[in-house]
Amino acid sequence: MMKKLLKKRGQGSQYGYHQTLPPQTPERQEYARAIAADVGNMDEQWDIYYHAFLLHRCKHSQCYWYRNTWWFPETGRNVDTLSMFSASRYPPQENIKYYNMHLPNGKMLENGSRYIGPNTAEEGWLGDYVGYNLNLVTFDMKPIPSGGQS
Repeated sequence: MMKKLLKKRGQGSQYGYHQTLPPQTPERQEYARAIAADVGNMDEQWDIYYHAFLLHRCKHSQCYWYRNTWWFPETGRNVDTLSMFSASRYPPQENIKYYNMHLPNGKMLENGSRYIGPNTAEEGWLGDYVGYNLNLVTFDMKPIPSGGQS
């Protein structure tokens, strides 16, 4: 099953696979409005780096804040950093499993996280997202004017 899962995710990043969007909760809507107000109703492009490695490129509006972790959509993952996960020393907590991501230069990004819970409308969408330990990554953020492309 893991082999199938990795293949699906790898193909998603290369071939533009689009997962179903998660439900819009009142908490998510309130957070999105606060962010929009901060950037003048413009979206932001987020380039997420670990050292010199670009891990992810996406719009802020595609990201989700859930259980104190930013979750980034599978679309936009750097193909060079796909399928480099190993189990973390930390055990799963509730429906979240932790991984270490091994980069091509030998460096390791600890405690990337994946959702492993049931496929429900409320939380099942997280299976197509990855979360990063924010202490180990750098965000390059720039506002996107209305109608702009990332």
